Amino acid sequence: MPAIAIIGVGFALDPMMAALSGAGTPVRVITGVGLVAIAALGMGLGFPLGLRLCERIGGGDKPALGPWMWGLNGACGVVASGLALTTSMAWGIPATLTIGAGCYAALVLCTMRLLRTR
Repeated sequence: MPAIAIIGVGFALDPMMAALSGAGTPVRVITGVGLVAIAALGMGLGFPLGLRLCERIGGGDKPALGPWMWGLNGACGVVASGLALTTSMAWGIPATLTIGAGCYAALVLCTMRLLRTR
């Protein structure tokens, strides 16, 4: 679940940064990419899985939802990047990670609703 991975990265971030403050740049880059990759894998799976669930709902006399979902995903991605930057500047990175984890936790409810809709 991406929310748990995001919270885990949030807890690991400060200790890892402190432990690697004297390390060379390649070590810090590899560690940073590794930390981000853990959460990014789960976050990247949400849209394709949700799109597949939405496509199951469409069909027959219902319009296809795929193009709408692509548009919403693009619009939300643009807005979310600005909100994440603003949130980080105003309240810090831990607050931004917590809000992001909450958004991904809310996807569980959306997924459950899509699974019940036929």
